Amino acid sequence: TDYTWIRRAGVQNSRPRPTAYVIPADTNNIEEILKVADGHDISYYKLSNGSSVSLKQYIYHDVTGRLTADQYTECVNSALTDEKSVTFARGAYVFPMNQNASTLMGLMFEPDVFDNRSYKSDFIRMGYMEATEGETLPLYRYEHDLVDGKVTASTPSSGGGSSSGSSSNTTTTKNPDGSTTTRTENKATGTVTETTRYPDGSQTKVETKKDGSVTTTVTQKNGTSATVNTDASGKTEAKVNLPAAVVSSAQKDGTTITLPIPEVKVTEDTETAPAVTVNTSSKEPVKVEIPANATPGTVAVLVKSDGTEEIVKTSIVTENGVAVEVSDGATVKLVDNSKTFIDVSDQHWGKNAVDFVSARKLFSGTGENTFSPDMPMTRAMMMTVLASLNGVNTSGGNTWYEKAMEWAVAQGVSDGSNPEGNITREQLVTMLWRYAGSPDASGDLSSYNDNTSVSSYAVNAMTWAVQQGLVSGMGNNTLAPQGNATRAQLAQILKNFIEK
Repeated sequence: TDYTWIRRAGVQNSRPRPTAYVIPADTNNIEEILKVADGHDISYYKLSNGSSVSLKQYIYHDVTGRLTADQYTECVNSALTDEKSVTFARGAYVFPMNQNASTLMGLMFEPDVFDNRSYKSDFIRMGYMEATEGETLPLYRYEHDLVDGKVTASTPSSGGGSSSGSSSNTTTTKNPDGSTTTRTENKATGTVTETTRYPDGSQTKVETKKDGSVTTTVTQKNGTSATVNTDASGKTEAKVNLPAAVVSSAQKDGTTITLPIPEVKVTEDTETAPAVTVNTSSKEPVKVEIPANATPGTVAVLVKSDGTEEIVKTSIVTENGVAVEVSDGATVKLVDNSKTFIDVSDQHWGKNAVDFVSARKLFSGTGENTFSPDMPMTRAMMMTVLASLNGVNTSGGNTWYEKAMEWAVAQGVSDGSNPEGNITREQLVTMLWRYAGSPDASGDLSSYNDNTSVSSYAVNAMTWAVQQGLVSGMGNNTLAPQGNATRAQLAQILKNFIEK
């Protein structure tokens, strides 16, 4: 029963090959031991709480020094207890030897195998298993034949005197991505716990109770953690803690942090909408993505400290959820704020844009259930939309647009002239360009047939808008800068602008 690993390690004698190794589930550092096993494709499964198995237990002897053959043989022979029935109150992990990694397993599990170069091969020398000279280890060996690849174990009675079996049922599965999922069902309470460990050290634990409530806890290698509670009615509350290093990196690179939580279910009612609290430990905001089944009308709603709520107009729908910029400790809800307009069908080219701006209350309908997508926009409408996007309270004043116009003039967005006149496409783009800070634009508009129709004051703004993908041609390769801008066109341009 010699092993190649024994010869590599310089051991001159060997004990009989076990058919499995067993480690109690409540052993200190068991999580680290399982991570090592996962990282080396070592398969294992878990025995139920209270299971009993006939085993020999290891006794530790320090053989790291250079021993004679006789001295080593003496250590080997005295390093095991007599076989006895061992009961594991909290269950145990079984590592069968009938797998491809058996050679490596011997090197890891056998405590008295040593490498001539003092290589830290076994769990003791890795620091995952405490050892005292002459004392037993939390490590057992099974020397009988396996039945269907498993050790023979007895389980405790379930009580009542009429039936028998384990009080819980545990299975362990190796997943295609290299992760391992352990599923435990408590037969008494009906609670099912699934713990998935990933090769990089991350872990996800999902506890589902009999009433349908679910608690998910996530820990990632980079220090990110999350707890998600969904009650029996389906209402979800999540709390995510982001490490300073992760936040700082995202802020520096301008990237979005995807929160490690399950996809949340968006609702129309803010009372039942999922709420997510994000702790960043940063004085500056950072953009995060909340996984969700979002539609174009889904918005993030900020819950303020006084309990009031405000739609985050710059929140955007992504392929996998909703992205929103948050400050430290912010709580946001995801709400389906979609509106229905009889004059904007599902086939309308601007349907998604109309949903986007109306859900964020950047636009209101022109009637109870109409949007009037082809109606020309006025300069006052444009100023009001931009003021609203900037968080300005536009209520009050002698006219419905007075407060918005005051803001627009003060900010240099508009000169305030002709507020009730229709706004042209080049005027609209120029206002938006000024709102964005009048950014530099390179290139030109020569590829458009009517480029000479763009007014001199609007050239830079139109060039910027084209480069940013905010506007496109109107057909026949034209920009139609002097044409009136419609409500649907502005809706699309604003959606493009916010999503950039």
